[in-house]
Amino acid sequence: MDFAIRGITYWITRDDVLRATQDSPPLPVGGRHNHFVTVHGKEYPVKQVIRLVIGRPRTGFHTRHALRILSRLQFPMSRRTSN
Repeated sequence: MDFAIRGITYWITRDDVLRATQDSPPLPVGGRHNHFVTVHGKEYPVKQVIRLVIGRPRTGFHTRHALRILSRLQFPMSRRTSN
């Protein structure tokens, strides 16, 4: 699928996500991370996954971009709510 972030067009596939996360452990749960995607049976912060795939820093795009992209690639997502 193709998408644009800040005027740059990217093309990624579900397999790109699987490869990019294969040897990268998820960042610790908690802190500022509220949105997660399940890849390889592990929960990753959504922005971590997109950063691994496209190589941009997490500050270079919004969570909504990551959510939209991963949803279109049909990865299961969840959201943590603070108590």
